[in-house]
Amino acid sequence: MNSLSLTHLNVSPYSEGWGAVPSHLIAPYLIDVLMLDKYDDNSLMQMLIIGDRQGDRFEQDETRRNALKILTERHSPRLYRIVKRMGVNSETAEDILQDAFIKLWLAPEKFNGKYQFISWFTRVVMNLTIDYQRKIGRRAEIITDDFTMVADEKSNDGDEEARYKIFIKAFQALPKKQQSAVNLCFFENYSNQEAADIMGLKLKALQSLVMRGKQNMKDYVSKETEDA
Repeated sequence: MNSLSLTHLNVSPYSEGWGAVPSHLIAPYLIDVLMLDKYDDNSLMQMLIIGDRQGDRFEQDETRRNALKILTERHSPRLYRIVKRMGVNSETAEDILQDAFIKLWLAPEKFNGKYQFISWFTRVVMNLTIDYQRKIGRRAEIITDDFTMVADEKSNDGDEEARYKIFIKAFQALPKKQQSAVNLCFFENYSNQEAADIMGLKLKALQSLVMRGKQNMKDYVSKETEDA
């Protein structure tokens, strides 16, 4: 998906042997990786931005490399789940995440400090996923084994698997914005305000989307259960 190798994030920025930082580039923000995990996301982003403005080369800037590593390890599992639920397979979800982190490495100055990093970056990742779906002109099937069982009630005949599949179809049938809101708030437990920030919406608009999405899913499940 990117002209850069998709192994860059797994090998290049984090591997040994990429060269030590020259003495004339050593700055106060050069911090050992063991200490970086104590920093919040926005502080790590400032390290990426400051290092980039200093003109440090990709191979040389150990602090930027380690800051990106912490951000990647900290947030990839949750972002992966979100992307999968948007309707792509595992391989594509991994490619989208790697593409997103490569873009972050190459242009950290695009970070909007008005928001918390994870809110801003989740929006970036979701937009990349939507762009991918538009590019291929179709929606891939959501992989059912990546969903958590969330049906409110057991079906009368005890067939949880059948009800679970209906629930997933109900989620797939939602309009894109409702699906995104439910994905963030219902599955990933983002607060309404966090989800609103991610989607670039007012709080009331987000709350309306969640309410309509959950009601539409409930109606879909009820209809399919009655018809079964």
